[in-house]
Amino acid sequence: MFRATQLSLDRMVALKLLHRHLVGNDEHLARLWREAKLTQKLEHPNTVRLFDFGRDENGMPYVAWELLKGQSLERLLEQGKMPLARTVHIASQVLKSLMEAHAAGVIHRDIKPANIFVSDFPGEPDFVKVLDFGLAKALCDDHGPAQDLTRPGHTVGTPSYMAPEQISGGSVQPCSDLYAVGLVMSEMIAGQAVFRGDSAIAVCSEQLSPAPVPHLPGVLRSPLGPVIHRATQKDPKRRFATAAEMLRELEAAALGARDSATPPTAVGLAVAPQPAMGGMIDQAPILPIRAPLARALPQGKGAAGCAPALPLALAAGAFVAIAAVAGVAVWSKQSPVAPAGTTVSRASAAPFRRFCLALPLPGRTRPRDHRKGAARGGSHQPRARRHGLLGSLWRPERGEGLSGALRRHHALSPSWCPSAADLRLPGSAGIA
Repeated sequence: MFRATQLSLDRMVALKLLHRHLVGNDEHLARLWREAKLTQKLEHPNTVRLFDFGRDENGMPYVAWELLKGQSLERLLEQGKMPLARTVHIASQVLKSLMEAHAAGVIHRDIKPANIFVSDFPGEPDFVKVLDFGLAKALCDDHGPAQDLTRPGHTVGTPSYMAPEQISGGSVQPCSDLYAVGLVMSEMIAGQAVFRGDSAIAVCSEQLSPAPVPHLPGVLRSPLGPVIHRATQKDPKRRFATAAEMLRELEAAALGARDSATPPTAVGLAVAPQPAMGGMIDQAPILPIRAPLARALPQGKGAAGCAPALPLALAAGAFVAIAAVAGVAVWSKQSPVAPAGTTVSRASAAPFRRFCLALPLPGRTRPRDHRKGAARGGSHQPRARRHGLLGSLWRPERGEGLSGALRRHHALSPSWCPSAADLRLPGSAGIA
């Protein structure tokens, strides 16, 4: 592989050439042309794009691919195991690429970490490209069943990721690629390959044995365990039949893992959008209320911010109450003093009336206004007890204000709250 420039478009490409000693090998040359012809049919974004193929002026065969920036999954796994979210994100893209390839009758036959390339684009982290369809097999072509270039008694592929039927030289189907995807997913979760024999023969023997695939216990106990277990069944009939079916099961398992990993919300609170599973694009939704506040709020964040809420509310209430009492006390000291024999204006009586209206007192109902009788032509005068109580309590000749009369009025008999028009002083003609 070489980095080259397509002069007609001034575009950087990855140029694949055969070694000179393989140019005369008909089998290798046929595989190169088949890879180019099969890949040019595929248009999925998760499949590497083919730009051109042919021979140069010297007769050297070549294939020009898009030049990718990033690293293979094989290099990424050298850093250790991956979170479940990233495993799902990468594996789902591989399955989408295989969905198109299988629908076009193409079996990859060499799915492995080295052929899964991971790039980062703006807004698209861990974008996958499936590479190297050089060992791909076409199930059929325009003239019927496609010719198999693999000679009898020979196998092609990587033994650690090959399905048992592929190792034994049997017929490969779409489920053979899904077997390899399951092994890759297991390696991403565990951080190490499932089959790690000392030689290819040892790996092939372990693959062909009737024993189940030796996944690590942590892999099968993970939320993706059931999907991996079914994909890596050694009996092809017990695997997923299509990549679409495996993708549905994978997304369902990822959704269940995300719901179980999202902490419950508290009463009146919502969970801020956050990645519940590593590199998942989807954001954790706001979940229904199903836990008390004390258990749902994390220490040092929500709990620290909500702990002083109740004391602050109590302090604010106490401050309002104290302010109200202080206001009443100040108002009482500033009440006007009316000299004997004077009348009270509506302006001076208005504060008293507002105070009465703001604090209604229980007791007897307010008697009918005596002015209604006078309006009907009668000479009705208010009974002494109607206004006599307040009139006897308010003694302006003693230098007493309205507040003093109000306090004694409350202490003696909290009955009704007169209006300014109902106030009548002893010896006065009425309200001015």
